Amino acid sequence: MIDIDYFTKNPFSWVSDEKNHKLSKLINTLNKHHYKNCENYKRILDALDCRLFDINNLESFPFLPVDIFKSVDLKSIAENKILRTMRSSGTTSSNRTKIYLDKENAVIQSKVLAKIVSDFIGNKRLPMLVIANKESLSGETSFSAQTAALRGFSIFAKNMTF
Repeated sequence: MIDIDYFTKNPFSWVSDEKNHKLSKLINTLNKHHYKNCENYKRILDALDCRLFDINNLESFPFLPVDIFKSVDLKSIAENKILRTMRSSGTTSSNRTKIYLDKENAVIQSKVLAKIVSDFIGNKRLPMLVIANKESLSGETSFSAQTAALRGFSIFAKNMTF
């Protein structure tokens, strides 16, 4: 779905026009994918009369209120393809946002995180201080955004102190 070549180049080396062009192209691709594969997303865009798929500027994309992810199940992958479900902390309400990941998205997220963070810290593993309980890393298929962040950043850690 997403061209992996976007993630081979240093993300901070793109000039503004190049970045806007690539981001618009990516968001168009994602918008088409979600419209085609998520009935709830399709209904939202249809209700907004917003089926734009060749948008050249970011301001014209259909932005959704963040709370919609707490009340509407928005997933564009089949149930049997869900690798993990991440949940928000639910600090502002009892409804928690759910984000569904398949294997492809999990791999892309890892690669992007590695590319961005290595630009700041290099490829050397460093000691990591975590202000959380070690148990917060538990959970195989469903876990919080905090756990996802800890797991993601743990690849840069020589050792982790909780």
